[in-house]
Amino acid sequence: MKSVNLIFGGLKLSNKVLTKYSNIYPQKSIVVPLTFPCISLGKKYNHYKKLNQKIKDIDHIHIHVLSGSCHYLYRFLDKFPENKNKIKSQVFDSPCHVNGITPSLKKIYKIPEFSTNILINNLFSDCVTTSNYFMNEPLINNIPTGIIISDEDQISPKKYMDRMCNNWSKHLEIKVMKTNSKHLESFKDKPEEYISFCHNIQSKLIQE
Repeated sequence: MKSVNLIFGGLKLSNKVLTKYSNIYPQKSIVVPLTFPCISLGKKYNHYKKLNQKIKDIDHIHIHVLSGSCHYLYRFLDKFPENKNKIKSQVFDSPCHVNGITPSLKKIYKIPEFSTNILINNLFSDCVTTSNYFMNEPLINNIPTGIIISDEDQISPKKYMDRMCNNWSKHLEIKVMKTNSKHLESFKDKPEEYISFCHNIQSKLIQE
């Protein structure tokens, strides 16, 4: 049986940073960067086919999804739903609600907040769809699931994360790691706790 970890990276995270996340797990990992075209193109993004090709012979997957990569995951599984049954455990770190785009764009690209509504309606309209879905229910039920959130995260606002956790708990059992870190900085601030949490969520991957 072939197994792999899929690390879905947050926007603008470097390969060096993403490698640190992949090194959390001793098994083989595939890093899937999140790019601006993915967010703006939605289901028209071309990379989904490439990832599907990479994992076509894989039958046991653990996913670790960072920030806005929940949008990538949603569209990928929408396009290739046969991969859902391959996913055996899942960790979400700071899943990004569409309302987190405003502070995110301000932080990363220095875009004024008053311009964000225009961008959301024109460039990020697909994120509204995926974000609303994620707030209501998980893509995959009945597998070990962990969510890492922070009360101090402005990009993944607390009220939306609390709503998400409450809604997801109606469909499956979730474990939550809460910190006081900034967006996607829980690993840096509490590496030992973070790694232990991820290992406890990850189902045992069977090596080939």
